Amino acid sequence: MLSDRDYMRDADRRSPLSMTAKLMIALVGAFMLQMINMSHMTRPTDVPAFIEYFALSPAGLRNGYVWQVFTFQFLHGGLTHLLFNLLGLWFIGRVVEQFLGATRFLYVYLIGGVIGGVLQGLLAAVFPNSYGGYVVGASAGLSALLSVFCLMAPRAELRVMLIIPLQAIWVFWISLGIAGFFTLVPPRDGIAHAAHLGGLLFGALFVVKGWHQDFHPLPGARWWQAFLLLWKRAPKSNPRSTPSTGKDRVPPRVVTGTVPPKNEQEFMAREVDPILDKIAAHGIHSLTDRERAILENARKKIRR
Repeated sequence: MLSDRDYMRDADRRSPLSMTAKLMIALVGAFMLQMINMSHMTRPTDVPAFIEYFALSPAGLRNGYVWQVFTFQFLHGGLTHLLFNLLGLWFIGRVVEQFLGATRFLYVYLIGGVIGGVLQGLLAAVFPNSYGGYVVGASAGLSALLSVFCLMAPRAELRVMLIIPLQAIWVFWISLGIAGFFTLVPPRDGIAHAAHLGGLLFGALFVVKGWHQDFHPLPGARWWQAFLLLWKRAPKSNPRSTPSTGKDRVPPRVVTGTVPPKNEQEFMAREVDPILDKIAAHGIHSLTDRERAILENARKKIRR
């Protein structure tokens, strides 16, 4: 939507919570639901339904629970596991969100997590003895964010284990080496190294492809825009309307640049949509003064 774009909103109308904070709240909320579900278990050896249906597992994927490659990112194996991932989001996520903006930040986290989950799931399907079991945690998405941070600010200093100072680029290569090695040689330590590897690789690809720059459309953005365009243009049936005989039809009028739009919807479709397509293709800096004035007019209409 037009109002979702950062350059169409006033600073005083933005949410007081950052996307990082919202994501942290979502993780805490999901963990609380986990705990509530576990409290209703009759036997300690039972697998909670929350884990069975939403954690990533070979059995779940074989049963068609494909949503697990998404939902496992919001579950955790315990309070300590959750706290470490929340700390990572707090220190890394806030900076990456400032770099990318809320939309691209969330995109990196979710898609990086999905890529990590898919890689972990594929290996579990081929080598169930080495990669089997339930996988939970935000680490795959967090790995993607870490990768973006390290490649966008390679000389920034990070404190490994909150103690050892290292340049970000070295943190990236060390993390990639650890995840890659233990993906090839699974240590049975309960850590989903393949999911971490998938997240790190996607984060690196995100930067290498230039998707971190706001004038580059995100992967899949054109498909989403095409879907919204088809949805908007689809004929809407009105059961109260009377059938037309064809005699009262008025030939469509060709809209020229001198004819003012009849209503707000026509204004958005005729004037604003082409400008948004231009921003997606060439960036906001490619707009003319007239196009910027049209966007400002649209922003005021949305506020009213």
